[in-house]
Amino acid sequence: MVRCLNGWFPNVTIAGMRVSKIWRTGVLLLVAALIHGGASGEELPRISNLQDIRNLSRKDASLGLPVRLRAVVTYDNPEKYGPLVVSDATAGIYVMLGAPGNPNFETELPEGAEHIPEGTELEIEGITGPGGYAPVIVAHRIRITGEAPVPEALKLTAPELQTGRYDCQRVELRGVVSRAERNPDSVEIDFDLETALGGVIFHFKENPGFHPEVLVDAEVTVRGVCLMYFNRRNEQVGTHIEVGGMENVTIHRSPPPDPFDVPSIEFDRLRPFSADPRNLHRRKITGTVTYIRPDEFLMLQNGDRCVRVNLREEFHTGVGRKVEAAGFVETREFYAELANAIVREAGNGKRITPVEVGARQVMGDPDVPAYRMTTDFDGRLVSMEGRLIAVNKRREGGWLLLAQSDGVVVECQLPGKDSPRLPDGIRVGSLVEMTGVCMVSYTEKVPARAFARPRGFEIYLRNAADIRVIEAAPWWTPQRMRIAIAVLVGGSLLSGSWVWTLRRRVAQRARELAGEIEARQNAEVEFEATLRERKRLGADLHDTLEQTLSGLSRQLEAAEELRTDDPKRSASHLGLARQLLDRSQEDVRRSVWNLHSSSLEDLSLSDALHELVEYRSVDLDLELRVVIEGKERVLPDFISGNLVLLAQEGITNAFKHADAETIILRLRFDDEAVDFSIEDDGCGFEPNDVPGPRDGHFGLQSMRERVKRMGGKLGVKSAPGEGTVLSASLRA
Repeated sequence: MVRCLNGWFPNVTIAGMRVSKIWRTGVLLLVAALIHGGASGEELPRISNLQDIRNLSRKDASLGLPVRLRAVVTYDNPEKYGPLVVSDATAGIYVMLGAPGNPNFETELPEGAEHIPEGTELEIEGITGPGGYAPVIVAHRIRITGEAPVPEALKLTAPELQTGRYDCQRVELRGVVSRAERNPDSVEIDFDLETALGGVIFHFKENPGFHPEVLVDAEVTVRGVCLMYFNRRNEQVGTHIEVGGMENVTIHRSPPPDPFDVPSIEFDRLRPFSADPRNLHRRKITGTVTYIRPDEFLMLQNGDRCVRVNLREEFHTGVGRKVEAAGFVETREFYAELANAIVREAGNGKRITPVEVGARQVMGDPDVPAYRMTTDFDGRLVSMEGRLIAVNKRREGGWLLLAQSDGVVVECQLPGKDSPRLPDGIRVGSLVEMTGVCMVSYTEKVPARAFARPRGFEIYLRNAADIRVIEAAPWWTPQRMRIAIAVLVGGSLLSGSWVWTLRRRVAQRARELAGEIEARQNAEVEFEATLRERKRLGADLHDTLEQTLSGLSRQLEAAEELRTDDPKRSASHLGLARQLLDRSQEDVRRSVWNLHSSSLEDLSLSDALHELVEYRSVDLDLELRVVIEGKERVLPDFISGNLVLLAQEGITNAFKHADAETIILRLRFDDEAVDFSIEDDGCGFEPNDVPGPRDGHFGLQSMRERVKRMGGKLGVKSAPGEGTVLSASLRA
C-alpha cells in the first residue's frame, strides 16, 4: 500500500517519477553520479545514519542525497500529520511519506500499514530534503523488519527544548499540568505543562472515555517526541511534545478530587520570595468582584490588593459578590495573575470603596527613580475626575471615552453589546467623575530587564452609572460652533450659487425673449418692407414697362399702316419701336435685379455689394468701388437686403443728379454696430435746399424711410462742388 503527504514543494517529473522541484539539482547530480559510477563499476555511497542527515545544511539537504538506513518508529499519528518520526542510535528525524504537493508521487509502504506503532523497526530508502525547519527524509520505500526498543528519552528542561536543537528527538519532562483542552482542529488534546523553568505544550491522541480534566493539577512526567512550530522563513517560533498516549505519561501526584480543596493564599503572597522551589500546583484566593467579563476574566480585590483571574470557562456573577477562585499562579504582564481558574460563589463581598486619585498619582512622580516608587493602583477600584475630550461608540458595542486628567489622557472603556445609554451631559468638554478598575501598563514585561514604571493606564467602567457628570459642557461648544459656521457658510454658498444660477437663467431667458421679439419685429418690418417694395416695383413696371409697351404697340401699328403708302415714315416708326423695345428690355432687367437684390440667398453682404457694383458698372460710365473695414460678420437678412437696396438707390441718385465720376460704397464693422456710407465726387448740393416729394423727387425720402425701418438714421453730408456722403449707422 501507499501513503502520501501533500503541501510542501512544487513538482517536476524525471524518468516517469514526480519529485520535488527544489530537489531537481540533487536528482540531476544523482543521475550524473550513477552514470559515472556505472561507467567505473562503483555505486554512489548512501547515507546510513540520521545524525549525518541532521548535520546537512538546507542547501545540501535540498540536493536529494540518497538515503538507506534502519531506524525505529518513535511517533506516528497519520490522522494528524501523516508522517513518521524515527530514531537510530545517533539521532531522530522526520520522515515524509511521498512528495508534498505531488499526489502522483507516493511512498511504497507495507501492506495494511495504516498505523505503524512505536517500537517498529523499519528499513527506509529515499532521499534527503530540507524540510520546513530541519532536514528530513523523503521516503520512497519503507519495509518493516521487526521490532526494536525505542531510544531512552533525554531528560531536559523547558528552556533546553526551546532552543530548537532537539527537534524530532525523544525527550522527557516533569512538571504540573495546568490546562487540558480538546483541540477543535485535530483529534488531539492539548495540555500545558508547567515547570520551575517555564512551560511547554504537549499533546496526545484523544481516546474514547478519557477525561483530560483528570490530569489538571497532577504532577507528571511525560515522554514523547519534541517537534517545532516554525514560520514561513523556516525559523522556530515555539515547541511542543507529541506524546503517543497515556502509556508515556507517569503520574507522580494526582490532583485532589475537589479542585477547591487546595491551599488558600493571601493576595500579597502569590509569588513571594522563597528559598524552596516554587509551588506549581493550584492555589485558591478569595475576594470581592470589582469587574467581570464572563467569558474572559474577572478582577478580585481584597484590601488594597487586586488580582486578575483568567477564567477557564465562562462564569457569571455580579460586581460586589464574594467568590473563590482556584487556579495557577503565573505572570503574563507585570503582576502575578491566576490562570486557568475555576470560580464559585461565596456570598456577598465586602464593600469596596473607590480610591480617589489623580492621573499623576497613578503615573507616579517622573523625578523619582522607578525602583523607589511605592504607589500601586493596578487593578484597584478608583475614582478620578477628568474633562472629556472624546466620546466614541465602539463597533463591537460599548463606549470608548477619552478624558484629560492632570494633563494625562485617560482611556475609559464601557462594555456592552447594545451600547448602554450614557447619562445626560456626557459630551466633549464636560467635567466628569469616572469610577472603575484601573488597568496600568508598564515599561517592562516579565522577564523584566530593568525596574519598570507606569507607561499609561485605562479605566474599565462597569456600567453607565460609573460615570457622573460634575459640570456639563455648554451646549454651544466650539465643535458645535464650527458645525454651525460650516452650515451657515455652506448655506450661503448654496444660496449664492442658487441666486447666481437663477440670474443666469433669467438673463438667458431674457435674451431668448428679446431675440424672439426682435425676430418678430424684424419679420414684421421685413414683411412691410417687402409689401412696400412690391408696390414700388409695381408702380415702376406700370410707369415704365407698360407705357413703353403701349408706345411700342402704337409705333408698330403706324409702321404697319404706312408700310405701303409711305415706306420711309414706316421705317422711322420701326426705328422708334426698336428704341422703345430696348428701353423696355432695360426696364425689365432693372426690375429683375431689384427683385434679386432684395434677397441675398447664400451671398454675404460684401459679396452682394461687389455683385451690385459689377452689374451697375456695365451701363454706367463711372468708377464704382466697394471698401470693407473691420472684421466682417453675418448680418440678418433684413439688414443685409435693405443695405443692398440702399446702395442701389444711392448709385442711381448719384448717377442721375451728381454727375459723379467715382462712387465708393464703404462698409465698416464694429463690435456692436455696422456703418454704411455712399460717397461720390459729384457736384454736391445744399442739404437744406434739396427737392422733396412735393417737387416730384422721392430719392432721399425713400432712402431715409429705408434706414429708419432698419432702426437707424440717414446722414447727409454735402456741399456744392464738394461731393456727397450718405451714411447710416445700424446696431447689428
